Amino acid sequence: MLRTAKGDSSAFEALFRKWEKRVYAFLYRALGSGEAAEDCLQETFVKLWRSAPRYRPDCRVSTYLFRIAGNAMIDQRRREGRHSRLAAPLSDCDGGVSVDSFGSQSAAPEDEIAARETDEQVQAAIEALPLHQRTVFVLSHFSGFTYAEIAEITGARLGTVASRKHAAVKALQQKLTRSLGGLRNEVQ
Repeated sequence: MLRTAKGDSSAFEALFRKWEKRVYAFLYRALGSGEAAEDCLQETFVKLWRSAPRYRPDCRVSTYLFRIAGNAMIDQRRREGRHSRLAAPLSDCDGGVSVDSFGSQSAAPEDEIAARETDEQVQAAIEALPLHQRTVFVLSHFSGFTYAEIAEITGARLGTVASRKHAAVKALQQKLTRSLGGLRNEVQ
């Protein structure tokens, strides 16, 4: 990052290659659209290049980069002027495990259908979270950031991050208990 701050384009390319997939995964999960995530990814790295001379070495590159990505995501949401659908299956963007990947390869068709419906319910529950809770949840659960890192990325206090994650988990538990409970009754 220090070399990028001095205008070294090969160092910038190395940063891009290192962080591209992880930043895209975050944006994809938070925005729910591959096209919107691509736009934000490009915007993130353009802003990173332009702001590199102002980078302070006391800040981790990951938190600096994800803060830029978070701001790009907020800008994207404002441009859209509406809530976008969380269309990304939970496994599509970074190789993580989705609900429908559990079970054997020879699962019965009704089990596969139930797993797909469960995955859709989980996605819908995440989509229903307010943006600030969804951002914290995605950064914590899918991107693996600590609360301290998320606080630095979002500019929120550590306690605020913890309460947003708690609220997100509680809301997801409530929503999924209701929706998946009904789904289980339908399958049985």
